[in-house]
Amino acid sequence: MTEFLLECDSSEFFTSEFCIDYSLKNANINVEVVDSCMRDSGGTSEDRKNTLLDLEIAAQSRRGVVVLPSVFVNTVALRGVISSYTVFNAICTGFLSGTEPAICLSCIHCQNLTVCVKSGLCDLSQSSRVVSKRFLGLTIFLICVVFGLVSYLHWMKIREEMRDQVRGILAEYMPLDGGEIAENVSSVMDFAKNSGSTALNA
Repeated sequence: MTEFLLECDSSEFFTSEFCIDYSLKNANINVEVVDSCMRDSGGTSEDRKNTLLDLEIAAQSRRGVVVLPSVFVNTVALRGVISSYTVFNAICTGFLSGTEPAICLSCIHCQNLTVCVKSGLCDLSQSSRVVSKRFLGLTIFLICVVFGLVSYLHWMKIREEMRDQVRGILAEYMPLDGGEIAENVSSVMDFAKNSGSTALNA
């Protein structure tokens, strides 16, 4: 089915016999065996009953299958996305703890499940690429710290620039020709230097 979807998923190739044969050969399935099975069960070229197809339709109605393809593990239909991972996990979790086959223990966390099931060994070079939750959390925390530090430094820089602008405006527009005015200006300048932490004299 996977080969068929990869090779024949277009309107011009969907019913092409060449495409179907090509998909079967890529999946290492004997085309002659499939053709013989189809002919013996009633064929597809004439308007007559196909015994295998009728049995499948009856089983579909009896089991309540509404989505194709459907997979049953211990007579329970698997729901959601059907993949080798979901089928493998469903089969392995059906065993009691301590009774599962060795293949379940060696391949359950393997990145390349198909290769592991065929060879019986997990490719550690691929499994090691999986990022642990602890490493991911630490990475996110460090990114937050860096962004927080950069934001604080940026805020300090803008604050200093605003102080300089206030000092420049006060120095440019406040006259300094009288004693009382000079004192007020001095108070305002001190106020700007201290970022408003001290109150101005009335």
